[in-house]
Amino acid sequence: MREKNINGFLNVLVIILTVAVLFLAGFTFFLLKKVNTVKTFKSSVNSQITPTMKMTDMSPNVPNDQKTAVVIMHSDSSREEIIMANTLVDSYVKNLDADTKVISETPLK
Repeated sequence: MREKNINGFLNVLVIILTVAVLFLAGFTFFLLKKVNTVKTFKSSVNSQITPTMKMTDMSPNVPNDQKTAVVIMHSDSSREEIIMANTLVDSYVKNLDADTKVISETPLK
C-alpha cells in the first residue's frame, strides 16, 4: 500500500515539474520576444530622430587648438558644421545669408 502511495506521489511530482518547466519556457520566450520588440522600436526611433549634419573643415592645415566649430541652420532647417581658423569666424558669420542662423560657436581643444 505504501509503495502505491509513493508511486502516485512521484507521478504527481513529475507532472507538476513538467508543467512548471513548460510554463517557464513559455514565459521566457514571451519575455525575449518583448525585449526584441523594444530594441527594434528604440533603434527605429533613434534612426528617425538622429539628424545628419554636413561637416566641412575650411582650415585643414591649422592645428585644432586654433580652430572653432560653427554650427549654422539654413532656411530649410538643415544644419551644417563648419570648422575654421579662429581668425576667420567673425568675417564668416558677418557674411552669412540673412535666413541662415548661427546655432553655436565652439572652440576646439
